[in-house]
Amino acid sequence: MKKDQDAFPSWGNLGAIMNTTLRRAAVAVPLLVCLLLGGCGSSDSDRLVGKWSQSTSEELAKSGLTITFLRAGEFRMATTMKTEVMQMPLNAGGSWVIKGKTLECKPSSVNQAAVTLDDFTWEIKTLTKDKFTFVVKETQLEMTLFRIE
Repeated sequence: MKKDQDAFPSWGNLGAIMNTTLRRAAVAVPLLVCLLLGGCGSSDSDRLVGKWSQSTSEELAKSGLTITFLRAGEFRMATTMKTEVMQMPLNAGGSWVIKGKTLECKPSSVNQAAVTLDDFTWEIKTLTKDKFTFVVKETQLEMTLFRIE
């Protein structure tokens, strides 16, 4: 009979066993969720997803650069191209990826047949939920964009 008693916990030990099991689950479940969602905390890629503009003013945003980064790794860009004779809307799209502190964009479509866009690289200086400051590697121009959506 001693053998059978050792095979099953007594009611007195059941509470301790359940308590230990629940503690382990309380630690394991959040860790598992973090792993499944791609890590704890917010990454630069997560913070980048959304619509950004050079201005928080709706009127100024219409004439400046507006760029939307989609979670799927695509971007949509809209700006107004100004020449000596006229202004024309320029819309482009393509793919993006963040490698370390570098954002690499590869345009694949442009709405103006006479315009071609080369790949561009931005060195991320700061990226918060509301503000994105970067340096355009090709020109060393520093720019700041503000989240509008």
